[in-house]
Amino acid sequence: IDWRISNAMLTWRFWALFVAFFCALFNWYGLQAHQTKFLIDKGFTPGFAATALGMAAFFGIFGQIGMGALSDRIGRELAWTFSLSGFGAASVLMVMISKNPTTELVYLAMAAQGLLGYGMASLFGAITTEIFAGPRAASIVAVVGLGGNIGAGVGAFALGAVYDTYGSYEVGFWMCWALSILSIACMWIASPGRIRVVAGEVRRTPARSR
Repeated sequence: IDWRISNAMLTWRFWALFVAFFCALFNWYGLQAHQTKFLIDKGFTPGFAATALGMAAFFGIFGQIGMGALSDRIGRELAWTFSLSGFGAASVLMVMISKNPTTELVYLAMAAQGLLGYGMASLFGAITTEIFAGPRAASIVAVVGLGGNIGAGVGAFALGAVYDTYGSYEVGFWMCWALSILSIACMWIASPGRIRVVAGEVRRTPARSR
């Protein structure tokens, strides 16, 4: 298929990716924009809260390299599932921190965000270009990526609105958890592995003797 933006947008795979990316960056920026204030509200020092944010970014270095390499071997769907499970776990851990603020839970939340969640950054382009391969793949990546950009803005705004309304981030964290599940489901619907298999998924057939 000679993929262009116009005919790519007519497919259900395009919109499944659009929603998956929206939900993913809703989580990323929703949590990242508000977790420092959240931790300070829960009694942690500003220095520790800032350090926690830096820890997530530091773990993200290894998460992005590792998840990209892993996805070449186990497939994009599974790698995306692991990444969004990281954000889902971080969201639940934030709820636990709101009830029992301990440094151990904070460390776990940052590790889940960085090592798993941030790993999805290495998957966006690979997933889209494998589904819509061709000379216009870069343009399609840019357009479907708008879903993520919109999600980033909405996520940061939504968690702030939740806090202003309820005086707590707990509802917002549960929103992030739910959208993590939705993002995973949408990625399996898009199923990039059905378009292009990766090395780890190819079944090796022993050579027949002549």
